[in-house]
Amino acid sequence: MRPKICGDKDFNAADNGFLWMIFPSLSGTERGRRRRRQVVCILFWGMYAISRELVFPEVMDLFYPSALNHGVHTAPVLLALLELVLVPHHFSSHHVSLALLVLFLGAYLAWTMYLALVAELWVYGVMKVLSWPLRIAFMAANLAFAIGLYLLGKKLDHIVWGKQKADAAAADQRRAKKHR
Repeated sequence: MRPKICGDKDFNAADNGFLWMIFPSLSGTERGRRRRRQVVCILFWGMYAISRELVFPEVMDLFYPSALNHGVHTAPVLLALLELVLVPHHFSSHHVSLALLVLFLGAYLAWTMYLALVAELWVYGVMKVLSWPLRIAFMAANLAFAIGLYLLGKKLDHIVWGKQKADAAAADQRRAKKHR
């Protein structure tokens, strides 16, 4: 049985979590447990290619082995794509999923700013060197990127599972007519 949230009778936390949190920003094989941000993974390697010192200074190699770095910044993307191909998900409304994504990422970005302002702890070194207007633009770009990944995840799910889902929906409708 699927819990009702916001009046959406077909809301399934696991499936919707995959779309608004796992595919754009979460990975791992156990959807609700090992939360790693796919957005961060992709942005990490992009910024690493531009300026390693801003995201992962060379001194970190002494404390953070290469295998662990790949486990945190490479494997999540691969595991999320693998799950996309192996597990069909049934999603809630587009608006609910987008609202949850924006809420989740907004809370995450607010937390990183709180740490920076209160504890002088910059989770991402690149944020420390940016001016406030550029920080805001950077966070907005991250949010836009996450929304783009959400839309891509929904599209890829449809490409992989669309026919099978349509066939299952048609079979359900036939069964419902038969029992009326």
